[in-house]
Amino acid sequence: MQQKQIPIILFLFFCILNSLFINAQNGKYHIDNNKSEIEWTGYHAAKSFEHWGSIKTSSGFVTFENGNISGGEVNIDMNSIKNIDLKNDSDKNKLIRHLKSEEFFNVSKFPEAQLTVKKSELVRKGVFNITADITLKGIKKEITFGATCVSTYENGYKITAELTINRIMHDIMFGWSIEDAMIDKDINLDIMLIIKQDDHLLVDTENSVVEWTGYHPGKLYEHWGTLKVKTGYIDFKDGNIISGEIIIDMKSLENTDLTTSSDKKKLEDHLKSNSFFDVHNFPEASLKITSAENTKVGLIKITADITIKEVTKEITFEAKNTSTYDNCIKFKTDFKINRLDHNITFGWDIEDAMIDKEIQLDVLLICK
Repeated sequence: MQQKQIPIILFLFFCILNSLFINAQNGKYHIDNNKSEIEWTGYHAAKSFEHWGSIKTSSGFVTFENGNISGGEVNIDMNSIKNIDLKNDSDKNKLIRHLKSEEFFNVSKFPEAQLTVKKSELVRKGVFNITADITLKGIKKEITFGATCVSTYENGYKITAELTINRIMHDIMFGWSIEDAMIDKDINLDIMLIIKQDDHLLVDTENSVVEWTGYHPGKLYEHWGTLKVKTGYIDFKDGNIISGEIIIDMKSLENTDLTTSSDKKKLEDHLKSNSFFDVHNFPEASLKITSAENTKVGLIKITADITIKEVTKEITFEAKNTSTYDNCIKFKTDFKINRLDHNITFGWDIEDAMIDKEIQLDVLLICK
């Protein structure tokens, strides 16, 4: 009975395996830099032993047409190179300094490498032969390699490929001839890319928050609390933020540093009154993204319009974005606003002078 079940189990296994290999839908897919990675392996002479580590992508895309890869580009952040096999920190740091130095990858002069797809042949469902140009240290060479594409559980695709480059063809040499001869010419790259189409992500208002901090003159002491995000979104194109907006519920303002309920209520009533935020007439504030630029992996320089009490001012700040365990994207940033720019004053001059003009906002957005 058990012997009869084995062919059935194998058949089901191969059916499931085959279903993972797909012909992707036509379109352009951006690389998710937070989930993609390249593993490198370098060898000593005759591959007697080896070192290995990882390196991050900084941007890129893959395009599909009629089930085949029709184009693509992978930009690699050479400054992100890490060693994994060495256990001692001093040994790891010594190797990384060597790899980043002028004697090897020279990352200060060549901070990015690039892989550009020229053509691709569909071998069978989800399997490709790819011809591409790889550029290292400003030297471009053609390379051919195999790749596979499978669907992922989060409506994207995973592309894997393994390729070997000849470092000498890219002028990656280790100074003296005898030292260079101790290093094999081959560098192996195992590439794993997670790709998705352009996204329109909604802010998860339950798990997002704006923390505020207000100061007394000279920042001698401070009060702090929270504001709720009412609604919001962020739009991506080719893996980059192109627009977005969050609406802040000013009526949700709470104080969290004071311990007695009477003191908390007194401060909250004051901040909500027409002497300060005037939440009755201005129940919402907004932050609208006008431009964004990826400065390095996981860091984004954002320019936005912030509107409080119907006064709009431009502001620039840096945000950090990471993927979360539940397939969301987390954005975290902090910046200061000048309350006087938004007509947030405390009536009498002498009372207003007792409050610092700066208000700090720490923003945590969970988007999905």
